[in-house]
Amino acid sequence: MQQSPAPGPQMMSPVKDINTVNMCRAGQETVHDIVSRAQDVFTMLGAKNMQLPNNVTFHGPQYGEQKAKLDEQLRQVNLNFRKLRAFYTKINETCEQIELPLDQELIPYVGQEMPRSQPYSDSYYYVQEQHRDMVEQVRLKNQQLKEVIDNMRSIIWETNTMITMRK
Repeated sequence: MQQSPAPGPQMMSPVKDINTVNMCRAGQETVHDIVSRAQDVFTMLGAKNMQLPNNVTFHGPQYGEQKAKLDEQLRQVNLNFRKLRAFYTKINETCEQIELPLDQELIPYVGQEMPRSQPYSDSYYYVQEQHRDMVEQVRLKNQQLKEVIDNMRSIIWETNTMITMRK
């Protein structure tokens, strides 16, 4: 008797491969669909489509068509709410596994250094040192440019003074 191979990752359902972000996006699209269908329902039930109490404007076939459209819209809204509930439960199941930090840990306070959960790597310190060097170089270049601009200003001032004195 030959045993069947153990189910591997290739036999997993496609639902497990769906990303949480994609599920959130699909849920958002479902919400937009619910809202647009609800707007359609309200326009169908609007004042211009309502019949008078004495049934003066009652048209049988037109009423039947409107009722069928309304029933279809409500059925779709109900179906979308079920889909939205399925997305909600699946996303909550996925997010329950994620350990979220406390709110107090996320809000930095002035004068309080944020605690590091992981030490910095060597590359971070290397890049930080390069950043300091670059900032210092930029500061020195800015100082040189300021001196050049001041010298140019004084030369222009002296030139304008000499031109004015000549006249």
